[in-house]
Amino acid sequence: MLFDSDKTLYCLLFVAVIVLLVGNLTCSNAVSVDDTSFNATGNVISTDNELTNTNDKPIITEKSLNKNIKTENVKQNGQLEEITLSTDDIECNYGEVVNIDVTTDPEVDEGVLTWYVDESVVGIRNLSESAASYPLITSSYLPGTYEIMVTYSAGEHYANTFTTATLEINKIATDISNVCMNFDSNNDIGVTLNVVGDDGEVLDFGTFNVYHDNILVESIEMEDYDVSFTLNKTFNMELVTFEYLGDEIYDDVSMYDFVYVEKLDSNIYLPYLNAYQSTIVNQSLTFYSDRPINDGRVNVYVDGVLCERIPVNSNEVYIVVNTGNYVAGTYPVYIEYVDSDVYEDAHYQTTLTVKQINTTLYSNNITAHKNEIINLRASVYNYVDETDEGIVEFFIDNQSIKTAQVTNTTVYENYYLADELEYGVHEIKILYYGSQKYLPSNTTAQLNLTKYPNSLSLRNFTLDDDGNIVLNIRAYSYQNTVDEGKIEVYINQTLVTIKTVTDNITTVTLPSQYTADNEYLIDIRYTNSTKYEDANLTATINPTKYETSTRLYNFINNDNILNVTGYVYSTNYAQIDEGSIEFYLNNTLIATANVENNRASILYDMDNMEEKQYTLKAVFSGSRSYRQSENSTEINFEINRKTVYITANSQIKTLPGKTINITASLTDYESNIINITAQATITILNQTINTNFTEGILNMEYHVNGTTPEGIYIITVNLEQTKYYKNATRTIRLNVAKNSPYITSTNIITSTKGNTILINATLNLNNEILNENITGIVKINNKTVYQGKFINGQLQYQLRLTDKYTSNTYNITIKSKETTFYHTAEKTITLNLNNKNTYIISKNIISKNGEKIIINATIYDSTTKKPVKGTSKVCIKINEVTLDNVYVTNGHLVYSYVNNYSAKNYTIHIIYGENGVYNQSEWTGTLTIKSTPLSIKTSNINTQSGSTVNIRAQVLDDNAPATDVIKTAIKINNQTIIEQNITNGIIDVNYTLPDELPAGTHNLTIIAGDSRKYTGNTTTAQLIVTKRYAYINSSDITANANTTVTIRASILDSHDNPVTARTKVNIKIAGKNITDIYTNNGMVEFNYTLPSDMIKGIYSIIIQAHESNEYLHATKSSILQVE
Repeated sequence: MLFDSDKTLYCLLFVAVIVLLVGNLTCSNAVSVDDTSFNATGNVISTDNELTNTNDKPIITEKSLNKNIKTENVKQNGQLEEITLSTDDIECNYGEVVNIDVTTDPEVDEGVLTWYVDESVVGIRNLSESAASYPLITSSYLPGTYEIMVTYSAGEHYANTFTTATLEINKIATDISNVCMNFDSNNDIGVTLNVVGDDGEVLDFGTFNVYHDNILVESIEMEDYDVSFTLNKTFNMELVTFEYLGDEIYDDVSMYDFVYVEKLDSNIYLPYLNAYQSTIVNQSLTFYSDRPINDGRVNVYVDGVLCERIPVNSNEVYIVVNTGNYVAGTYPVYIEYVDSDVYEDAHYQTTLTVKQINTTLYSNNITAHKNEIINLRASVYNYVDETDEGIVEFFIDNQSIKTAQVTNTTVYENYYLADELEYGVHEIKILYYGSQKYLPSNTTAQLNLTKYPNSLSLRNFTLDDDGNIVLNIRAYSYQNTVDEGKIEVYINQTLVTIKTVTDNITTVTLPSQYTADNEYLIDIRYTNSTKYEDANLTATINPTKYETSTRLYNFINNDNILNVTGYVYSTNYAQIDEGSIEFYLNNTLIATANVENNRASILYDMDNMEEKQYTLKAVFSGSRSYRQSENSTEINFEINRKTVYITANSQIKTLPGKTINITASLTDYESNIINITAQATITILNQTINTNFTEGILNMEYHVNGTTPEGIYIITVNLEQTKYYKNATRTIRLNVAKNSPYITSTNIITSTKGNTILINATLNLNNEILNENITGIVKINNKTVYQGKFINGQLQYQLRLTDKYTSNTYNITIKSKETTFYHTAEKTITLNLNNKNTYIISKNIISKNGEKIIINATIYDSTTKKPVKGTSKVCIKINEVTLDNVYVTNGHLVYSYVNNYSAKNYTIHIIYGENGVYNQSEWTGTLTIKSTPLSIKTSNINTQSGSTVNIRAQVLDDNAPATDVIKTAIKINNQTIIEQNITNGIIDVNYTLPDELPAGTHNLTIIAGDSRKYTGNTTTAQLIVTKRYAYINSSDITANANTTVTIRASILDSHDNPVTARTKVNIKIAGKNITDIYTNNGMVEFNYTLPSDMIKGIYSIIIQAHESNEYLHATKSSILQVE
C-alpha cells in the first residue's frame, strides 16, 4: 500500500494543501514553489521546486510506494471528477536535462503534480503557477534504468491519481575527433586529437591507447583536453587503431585511422666546384627547407663515378672531394638526396673545375682632410671563392704605411692623416703578394688632401619674446656639419657679439639697444676653424614691430550674461601671449584682460542693465614686438524669457478599474530637466485637478473607474507663464480597453528525425511582449503534449523527436488560456520532419602496382557536420565491380589491400546504405595506377686498348634502385656484348676489349626493358679507347773507346708487364742513328763497337719505341760514359 490508510492519505493531502497556500514549501537549495529555478543548456528554464540530487531531502517524506494506490475520491465541496494522467517512457544520455511532460484529460490548471524516480521525490509543480512538466537533471543518476511515477493531488475539482513510465539513461557516447598529424621538430609524427562526448564536452580523463598490428605502441592517461603523442616516422602510411577507455559516465570508443603525413618537398643546391690541384674540396650542400633534415643519405658522383655516400643526420652536409687525382679540367658532379622518410628525393647536377686562380685587386680614390681617419680599402677578388689569405701592403708616396692579412676578400684599415702630410694629391700604391693558392696583384689610387669649403648666409632675422633682434646665421659645407669655429657680428663696423659655432645654424641675439623699426648694416664673419675655410657676409636688416588687428565676438546668453572675446592677430601669424585688451561699454571701461594665445575674454552681467543699444569697444595695448590696435561693435540688449517644454508619454493605455500614473517633466530644448517648482493643472475625464511641478517633475496617480467605457480620452497638462518662463501645454491620449493578445512564432519548423526542437512562442499585446504569467498549452495533431505557462509572455518547450514521430508532417497548436483581462490566443505551426542526409568525404588515390592501397573515407551527418553514429554498411566498388561490403563504426572507413592493377585509371565508388535514420549517399573518385619510368645512371668510360673495363650503371626507380626483375642489355657500336636480368637495379660487369676494337670513341648503349611495374629506358654513353702508355727500362753504360758494348732495353706497359707485341725500336748514341731493331717478347739487345777515336766523355743514349696499334711511342735517355 502506498499509504497506511485512507486517513493518512487525507491528512497528508491536507497538510500539502496548507503548505502550498502558505507558499513556504522548501527543498534543498529552494526558497518557494515559485522561486526556485535552474539552468541547463538547451532545456526549459522554469520556476518550480526541484530536487537536484537523489540524496537531497525530498519535499514529501519518502515512503515505500505501492503502484496499487487507492484512487477513491476525496469529498471536497461535492463530488470530484476523475482525470487521467499520461507520460511517456524516456531514453536519454547521461547529463541531459529531460522534461518529464505530463498531460491530463481533461486539461487542468490547478492541483499538485509530484514526480518520483525510483520511489524518491524529485520535484513538485503547482499547476496553478507552473507547467505540467518537470526538468530532470540526469547527472544526479548513473547510467541505467529507473522507474518514474507522477502523482496528482490537492485538486479542488479533480480526484487524486498517478501514472508510471520508464527512464533509460545511457552512457554518453564519445568520439575521437580533430585528429591532426604533422611532422614534429625532430621529424617524427606528432599527433593531436580530442575525445569529445556527445554532450559537447571535450574530455580530459580516461585512458587512450594506440595499436599497430594489434600491438600496443602508445598508452596515455589523459590529463588534458588535447591528447598529444608522438609516433615514430616509420608509422607514416600505416593503419593504426585509436582506443578510448571511458568511465561510468562516458562510453568507450575505438576507431581505425590511417597515419598519413605527406612527404615534404625537398630541393638541394650545390654551386659549381672550383678547386686547386691536390686540394680537398669541402662544400656545404644546401637544403631548401626551414625544417631539420635528419634522415636519408646523399650520394655524390664525380665524372659518373660514385665517390661518396653520406648518411644525413642534420642539415649540415658537406661534399668532400679530393682533387689530387684530377688534372685541370671540368668534371660533371651529380648529387642525389634519397631514402628519406620525411622528404621527397632530390638531385642536383653541377661541375667540378680544377684550375689555377687569378686574382684582381680593387681599391678606391680618397678625398680627405687633415686630422681625419681615412679607411684604406682593398678587395682581392677571384672567380673561384673568397680570398682568405695573403698580405696586402699600402704605400703613400712610396712610403709603406700599412700591411694587413686578407680575410673574407677585403681589407679595411684606418689611417690617420697627420699635419705634416701636405695638401695635394698623393699616390696610394697597394700590393697583394699572393700566396701558394693565389697569384699576386697590385693597383694604385689617389689621396686628395683638402680643407672643407664653407659659406655663410643670413637665414632670417626675427624678434624674440622680449622684442630683441634675433639673427639666424647658416654656415654651409657640403655633407658636413659645421660644428666648430666662431661667428663674429659687426654693426656699423663695431663688434657687438661673438658666438661659438656648434651646428650649421647659429642663432645670435643682438644687444637690447638694437631695437625694431630701425635699419642696421651688419657684417658677419666666420673664423678660427681648423677644418673649414673662413667666410664673410654683409647684409642690411630693418626689423619692424608686427602690425596687429583686433576683432570682437560677443553674445548674451539666456542668463543675460554678456560674453565678450577679443582676438589679436599679427602680420607674422604668431601666437601672441603678451599685452592686454581693455573693454569699454559706451566708453566706460568694464574690464581688462591679458592676451593669451591671441585671445582675451570677459563675462559681464547685464541683468540690471537698461534694455537699449550699446557700443562695445576693445583696445589692444601693444607691446615691444606688436603695435596697438582696436575695434568696436554695436549690441542690442533685451531681457531673455525662456521657453519651457512639457515632456510626457504620448499615450497611456489601461484597463477599466486600474490606477494610472501621469508623469511629466519640464525640459529645455535639449531635454534637460528645468529644476523649478510651479503650479499646474491636469484635465482628465471632464475633471480639472490642480497640482504642481516640483523641481521640474510632475507625478500623479489617477484611478480610472471600473465603469468607464472603453475609448480614447484626452489628458491635458498645463503650465502657466512665470516670471522667467513661458506657458506650456501637453496632451496625452488615454486608451481604456480590454486586451486582446496574440501569439507570435515561426510558421514552419523543419527538422530532422531524432533531433530535439525548441518551440518558442511569445504572447504579445500591441506589438509588445505581454509581461504576464498565463497558462499555455501545446498540442500536436490535437493531442496535448505540454501544459505550461507563458512566463512573462514567453513560452518555451523542448520537443524530443523520438521514434514515435514517423510521419513527415505534424501540426503544432499553441494556445493561451483566457483570463479576466485577456482573451484567448491561438497559433498553428507546421512541423516538417526529414530523414538525416549524409555525405561522404574521401580523396582520389594515386598508386603503383604492388603498393598497398588505403581507401580512407568518412561519412558525415549533413546537419551536425560530424561523422554518423553507430554501425553502418558500406559497399566499395572498383570500376563498378564490388571490392567488398564492410561495416564501419561511427562513420569512419579505412580499407586497405595490396593491388596488382595495370597502369591506368580506375573508378572508386563508395556507397553508404540507407537506414531508418540516415539517407543513402555516394562518393565517386579516381584510382590512378602509374607505371614508373626507369632512368639509367652511368658515365663515359675512358680506357686503354685491350683493357678489361668495368661497366657500371644504376637502373633507378624514382632515384632509387629498381627492385623488380628487369632484363638488360649492353651494346658497343650497336653490337650486343652482354645480356642479363637484374633484380637490385645495379649493372656491374667486367668486359675485356677485343684487340680488333681500335682506339677512338665508340657508342656504349645500355638498355633496360619494360616490366609490369616499370617503363623501360635506353641511354648511350661514350666508350673512349686510347692507346696504352709504354715506357722503356734501360741502364747507363760505362766503357772505353774501341770496345764493344751491349745495349739492352725492356719495353713495358704501365703495369710493368713486357709489351709482347712486336715493336720497332730506334737507338741513337750522341745523336747518331745506330740501328733499328724489333723487340722479342718486349726485349731488345744490341751489340755495338765504339769507335777508336771516341774521346772520353758522357754521351746520350736515346732509345725510342715506335707507336704501334695498341701503344703510344716512348722515349728513354740514358748516358754513355767513355773513359
